[in-house]
Amino acid sequence: MRAHAQVLGGLHEQMALPAVQRVAAFVESASTDAALVSAFRVQAGELAKLAAEARDNLKFLATLERHFQVRQTAWRIALNASPN
Repeated sequence: MRAHAQVLGGLHEQMALPAVQRVAAFVESASTDAALVSAFRVQAGELAKLAAEARDNLKFLATLERHFQVRQTAWRIALNASPN
């Protein structure tokens, strides 16, 4: 999950670079294929949405992971403290 979030986040960051934005703007202005430009915009929007979703999922899973680590520690303490 972390790798997925890193890849999507990295791609999204690269798409936001000024050089990439200039190239995208040039292609959009010079292209005579409206369907191509539209498809590019849709894909760029989908990438942004998926990157945000992956980032949110990672935050949620990190919260769960901390919760279960606390529970695991509590169980270990309880098991070690109980008489055999």
